[in-house]
Amino acid sequence: MSASAFVAAMDKRQLGENGAAELTAKGVGNALVALFFELVRSLSDASLATLTKEALKEASDASAYADLVVLAFQTRATRGKGKGEKALFYKLLALLDEKAILATLHLAFAP
Repeated sequence: MSASAFVAAMDKRQLGENGAAELTAKGVGNALVALFFELVRSLSDASLATLTKEALKEASDASAYADLVVLAFQTRATRGKGKGEKALFYKLLALLDEKAILATLHLAFAP
């Protein structure tokens, strides 16, 4: 294994809050999944903006944009259906662009 391959592999891992090894957002390989796992109360506004921007860049169709909106609402959901993070929900919703919001309009009119 070359030195650059070693460095690249190490960039995909970090120590988590409890000291255990975990994948970085880059190491997960999917920006939406990385955003989901980072959506906790202690997430900084800058990190939220960066992760959301990456997820928006990765979204390639209406379904991917809709997944971002659903993730925002799942973050807010209460009564055992989501994370119950009201402040994160509002911040995340404000960061979504109009493509993401428009991708979910058909849900409001579904039978």
